Amino acid sequence: MRLWHKAWCETRTRFALAVVGVVAAALLGALGETGLHQAAFGESTSTLYVLLVVLLGSGTLRQERALGTIGFTLSLPVTRARLFWTRAAVGAAQVAVLAALPALLVVVGDRAAPAGAVGSLAAGWLACGLVLFAAALAVATRVNQELVAWLVTYSLFFAYEGLVNVTALRRVPELDLYRLMSVSRMSDAALWPRLAVVLLVALAILRLAQRSPEREREAEAAVRRAPSLAPPRGVAFALVHKAWRESRARFLVAAAVLVGLSLVFVVFHRHFRGLLGDTAPPDYAGYLDLRFYTVGRSIFALLVPLLALGGLHRENALGTAGFSLALPITRDAHTAARAAVGLAQVALLAWLPALVVPLASAAVGERFAWSDAASFAVLWTAAGGAIFGVTFVISTLVRSEVAGFAAALIVMRLAPVALARLGVGGPAAGFDPVAKVAFTAAAIAIAVWLVRRGRFA
Repeated sequence: MRLWHKAWCETRTRFALAVVGVVAAALLGALGETGLHQAAFGESTSTLYVLLVVLLGSGTLRQERALGTIGFTLSLPVTRARLFWTRAAVGAAQVAVLAALPALLVVVGDRAAPAGAVGSLAAGWLACGLVLFAAALAVATRVNQELVAWLVTYSLFFAYEGLVNVTALRRVPELDLYRLMSVSRMSDAALWPRLAVVLLVALAILRLAQRSPEREREAEAAVRRAPSLAPPRGVAFALVHKAWRESRARFLVAAAVLVGLSLVFVVFHRHFRGLLGDTAPPDYAGYLDLRFYTVGRSIFALLVPLLALGGLHRENALGTAGFSLALPITRDAHTAARAAVGLAQVALLAWLPALVVPLASAAVGERFAWSDAASFAVLWTAAGGAIFGVTFVISTLVRSEVAGFAAALIVMRLAPVALARLGVGGPAAGFDPVAKVAFTAAAIAIAVWLVRRGRFA
């Protein structure tokens, strides 16, 4: 029972946020849909469900070692296999609750919805959620940082869905997880056998994950050299370097995702344009506007919050805030350095496609104007800064990085502060980058004030 309680305590905050997010997305979506069942199982709710289910899959022995708590866990008189399967069982139960929430809302609020179809959709959500949870747990056994593990898992899922939809694999419905969660498959008579196959796949992934993770040494044998106590370039450089070291893994993975996405849409543009059929834009620039700068903006908006998390509240949760606060540096300086590094990373992410897309287009014999790419980059930088500002404030209010990230995802899905006209259709009328910059500055100022008044153990 204590192991179950331990697994529950480690995930209860993110699970509670996930419940609130899924319910709120379904109810808000119902305001603009023809029926509650369309909104509850619609695109907005299903996308948020996928993002949050992947987040529930983090938290393994490998990540406990990164936090310094693995010694306590391994001292318990239980096997590692039992620890893993207890964690997997608690997570699977949480996924089942999340999958049942939309169905419960429909049953209570829309009596006209066919019960059989609602049950099929709930089962589809459960099966797909368990596969995603199993994949997230498998990745978490190999990646130390929880948010980096989330980013890797979601990137793999996104790449998998893209592979299924642009190749001959789309003819096999069992392989498309999103289609199994779709309202359009409510009356599919062959759904249940396919769901059984998906559940077997989830179980197989968990079995492989349980065998691979923790055969490494329980403690690090190598001792790293202590950094210099007096950096030659001054305090400002030291703070910037510290902020960079804390966020570089997320930034590098995020940059790789954006560069890879840019190359895929450019190199395989003929294939993607062929899939569009009669709806394909007549020119190459129109295709990029419709496809890359629509899909890319959503991915960019998901990557930005990862760069805003951390800081003294995270250090307080890890027990290292005392060291940082003992330095002869103000809290304002700590927060400002982290904000400066994060905004620089956001700007670099926004401008990466502006460099990659024109160069790759020229390499495949097409042309995309540098001015158009720069216009999109300016829009992405301004809107990304606003998203960063919102998440930055959240990170000063929520100690857990994972819970803070979940809260940021929910806020973005339900109250899109900066997603409106985020580079859709180029430099859009009514999009004011100056207003976004002012909003970002105000949010960072609020975060600085909150940290200044915060209490740290």
